[in-house]
Amino acid sequence: YQARKLHNIITLFHKASSPASLRVYTLLRQTSAITSEYATEDQANNYSHQTLAHREEFELNITEDPPTAGQLRGILEYIGTQR
Repeated sequence: YQARKLHNIITLFHKASSPASLRVYTLLRQTSAITSEYATEDQANNYSHQTLAHREEFELNITEDPPTAGQLRGILEYIGTQR
C-alpha cells in the first residue's frame, strides 16, 4: 500500500469569451504540465541536492459554471475582508 500524495487544487472559473480568462487558462495549463513533468522526474531520480526552486504539483479544475454560494464564501474567506 502506498499513500497517495495530496495536491493543492486550483479551480478556474473560466469564461472562454474573455481574453483575460483565456490567458489565465493557458498559463495554468502550462504550469500544471511543467510541475507534473518535474514531479515525475523527481520521483524517478532523487535530485535532492539541486537548489533550483520549483513549484509543487497541483490539480487543475476548470469549469465554466459560476461558483456556488459555498465556493464564493470560501474564496472571500481566503482573500480576507481587507482586500
